[in-house]
Amino acid sequence: MRQNHANRIIIPERVIDFGMTSKFETDPYNVPLHGLLSDAEYTEVTTELNLRLMECRPKKVDKLLFYSGTALLPLIPWAIRRKKQAKKRKEILATFIDEFHRKFAERQLFMHYARRPDSQLTIERKAPPPAAGDVANLPPPPPVQAQAPHKGAGAKAALLPPSAFDFGDVKEPQGGGGDFANFQ
Repeated sequence: MRQNHANRIIIPERVIDFGMTSKFETDPYNVPLHGLLSDAEYTEVTTELNLRLMECRPKKVDKLLFYSGTALLPLIPWAIRRKKQAKKRKEILATFIDEFHRKFAERQLFMHYARRPDSQLTIERKAPPPAAGDVANLPPPPPVQAQAPHKGAGAKAALLPPSAFDFGDVKEPQGGGGDFANFQ
């Protein structure tokens, strides 16, 4: 789990429908809001998101297909329906996040659904962009690190000294076209 930062709200999820889906927690009681959102705004945002996500939650048919999976045949249509629901959930989250960005743009709040290391919906405060010509507030550039040579045939040649390529008195073949019969 990610560390709590002073400018990040991690919106907790809870499992519903015997683990088939999840819901975002609307109660701000145990959620540190860090002054980014008020309790009412947090409840409004999470409630609206949960209402929109109801569209992609499993229906009774999905539950019936899943729990009759001992016959294995019903699992095929369940998997197809589940894939469509996951795709729809992803689309709904993306549109909701875009709307959130427009709604809270003046407060510089940024919502992000991170898939790794844990799936988490977060709200963060964006750092304000530096003013034009203000070089003093820019972060330092990252240090330049030497790259390891590529592990191909050229890398082996790059590691050898130039004297390794001195073949002495070996002459090019006479003729051409790869004819080694005329090699001197």
